[in-house]
Amino acid sequence: MSSFYNIVISGSGTVTAGGSLSVIGDITINNYFNAGAYTHTIAGNFINNGTFDYGTSTVEFTGSGNIFISVTNYYNVIFGGSGIYTATGSITFYGDVTISNGSTFEADSFIHYVHGNWINFGTFVYGTSTINFVGTTNVTIGTSDFYHVIFGGSGTIVATGSITFFGDVTINNYFDAGSFVHYVYGGWINNGTFIYGTSTISFIGSGNIYIDVNNFYNIVFGGTGTIIATGSLTIYGDITIDNYFDASSFTHYIYGNWSNNGTFIYGTSTIHFMGTGNIFINVSNFYHVVFAGSGTITASGSLTVYGNVTIENHFDGGPIPITFMETGPTRVFLCTILLPFNLW
Repeated sequence: MSSFYNIVISGSGTVTAGGSLSVIGDITINNYFNAGAYTHTIAGNFINNGTFDYGTSTVEFTGSGNIFISVTNYYNVIFGGSGIYTATGSITFYGDVTISNGSTFEADSFIHYVHGNWINFGTFVYGTSTINFVGTTNVTIGTSDFYHVIFGGSGTIVATGSITFFGDVTINNYFDAGSFVHYVYGGWINNGTFIYGTSTISFIGSGNIYIDVNNFYNIVFGGTGTIIATGSLTIYGDITIDNYFDASSFTHYIYGNWSNNGTFIYGTSTIHFMGTGNIFINVSNFYHVVFAGSGTITASGSLTVYGNVTIENHFDGGPIPITFMETGPTRVFLCTILLPFNLW
């Protein structure tokens, strides 16, 4: 290993590392530097005005102050030491990103591209950045906070911990949520494959939030914003409305429980219950509703249906009033009905 304080790589030739470098100060690339396959430690700033050939190297930042990183492509990067590392431009990581315990990486407002894994044991200051995962292999993302995230590339991206998205989530390829609770403050745009597993997606934003066609396991509509469906949703677990959900005119399929503690804007939607277990529906208003599947569906609160009711399997109204508000509604009872009902 060769140690330097400040190092400047200039001239018109190619400078190639023959081993690991330890830079106690700043590194400035004014021409061409090939990092090879080595691990290089840098305690100061990384200034790239030329060409940095990252190879399969690892750049480990080990500083203790305010350190700035300009527009650069890397392979593996470790943000270590106790420094605060601030991006001053867009960065592309062709390998893994590791934020070590005690260190801070500030992404600012830039778009950063990540081909490898995201490992966060420290502090990631997301700002208004976008992290675009564009890998081609199996990529894992540990517990972290982000602003906007795009799941792109052609690989499989798998969460290994709970993730909080303070902006929008865009799935252009593949995202596996695992069994974790993920928090979303912005919109949810799915142009690819979302593997819901046994996860819970909790929407907790404060603005107008839109959710297009998608499958979920558990879903929570919380926060203080208005959450609006722009396509049909399938919920393979439970749905909880703690604030506001607008179903618009779509058909939504529910396999689990319906818990409404907030405001449900039914529009001209159809809520189609189709689970296989014991399913409970608390106080709520609906437009059209279908009770299907092979499970037992039980009202645990008063229901008001402004459109049609279709019972294809089993619905237990218990002692709770079920009120039909529309003039001449269609009531199709194909199987078990457990009364009482109020048919107005």
